[in-house]
Amino acid sequence: MANYLKGLGDAAARINEILPSLDARINKFLTGHTAGIIRGEFNEFNATRIDRGVIISNGFMQAHGYFGCTDTDTQLNFIMPGTTQYIQIFAEINLSVVPNRFEIKASAMSNSTAFTPRQDNLSIVPNGVYQLHLWQATLTATTITLADRRSYINKPQNAVNAEFAETATTQAQTDNSTKAATTAYVRSAITGIPYGSGTKGMVKLVWTASSGTLDIRTVD
Repeated sequence: MANYLKGLGDAAARINEILPSLDARINKFLTGHTAGIIRGEFNEFNATRIDRGVIISNGFMQAHGYFGCTDTDTQLNFIMPGTTQYIQIFAEINLSVVPNRFEIKASAMSNSTAFTPRQDNLSIVPNGVYQLHLWQATLTATTITLADRRSYINKPQNAVNAEFAETATTQAQTDNSTKAATTAYVRSAITGIPYGSGTKGMVKLVWTASSGTLDIRTVD
């Protein structure tokens, strides 16, 4: 049992130890997402076909608090098959090797589109592997066709909004306070307005900044 201070330093001397597993837990908490490509950073692992291969552009991803980034392109070369074959392209965070590794990889050629990426929970599996599917390549003797399999996450926004979101599931239907307007509140307010009481039964949301309230009103 020990006490740790996360920071940049020397683990051997116990001075501000570098603790990747603790960093991952903190990052996972802050990002609020399990895994995905971080939208808007680099070129999001775009793919370009070339003669007998594919170039995967730079990108930035996160999985269970571990971040993988490549700022250069990755070229994957293929042997063109005699019959239709499939290759899966994925980003891989690998904690089972020392040092830990991040790579853009391609599966073995297969006559099936089936693909089950390995997706360990890296925050609790110290030697785990997480594979994020990027593209599926369909190969014939003369052609390469790409199918997009990427999944994205957005950067965290205002932390206050996240706090409001946490209370949204228990917000009362009559609560129109400064918390984010929830489906329950809006549904309740709209349901209470008889159809036809406004133009074609339409309603509008009115935010009053001075009082910090949100009201549902009919359209006159």
